Amino acid sequence: MAVDYSKIITDICKDILKLTDMFPYFIIAAVLITCFIYTIFRWHKKLKFVLWCLFIFYIEALLWITFFSREPGSRRAIDMTFLYTWGYTAQEHAFFIENIILFIPFGFMMPCIFRMFRKMPVCVMGGFIFSVMIEVVQYITQRGYSQLDDVVTNTVGALAGWIVWALIAGIIYMILNISTDPVERNMIWLVTGITFAILAVYSFFWIKFKMKMPVFKSVPLEKVMAMENSMYYTIRKRRGIWR
Repeated sequence: MAVDYSKIITDICKDILKLTDMFPYFIIAAVLITCFIYTIFRWHKKLKFVLWCLFIFYIEALLWITFFSREPGSRRAIDMTFLYTWGYTAQEHAFFIENIILFIPFGFMMPCIFRMFRKMPVCVMGGFIFSVMIEVVQYITQRGYSQLDDVVTNTVGALAGWIVWALIAGIIYMILNISTDPVERNMIWLVTGITFAILAVYSFFWIKFKMKMPVFKSVPLEKVMAMENSMYYTIRKRRGIWR
């Protein structure tokens, strides 16, 4: 049976949007908890304050998804079948992928805050242990099914998050240390900045006047998915709009 990727992406986006109602509470709690932590440890680095706010916000969202959004005693079972949760429907595929996405922030943010997690095995093992802890608590509180797939997908998500962090950290390090000569380094940054500025202006006019699409306005998901179909461009061309 063919996999309907557009339906999977749509289901994932809908599930993510369901969390937006809780975002204000998560943000307020994250700031208050971070302020409390900073009062105790007397840290004064603004960047670290922001990272801690984001991290606590993520933990709150994670706990809400895995525990507090479910009724206690609503579900309790153990499933050790590998890839069982992949299922057959687009919704089941979406849930499987969401379990990976759920731990990508974990793999990305832990190295940003804790130096020891900058080693890939430590970060992945941390994701694995945290996932196992969630499954155990879910089983005890009867708030979720304890499944092997959840641990595997969460661990893969932590690995993916660490890879993203490593790539970004490597790029930032390369940019900051691109040359030992300060004058040459500043010139490289200047030329790069001007190049990106020109590309940004060019993209604006291309999208606005050539593609005739809104620049600073969101495009409905259905329209984005329709762009994958060749008929979308054929119809636009017939209507006198650039393909």
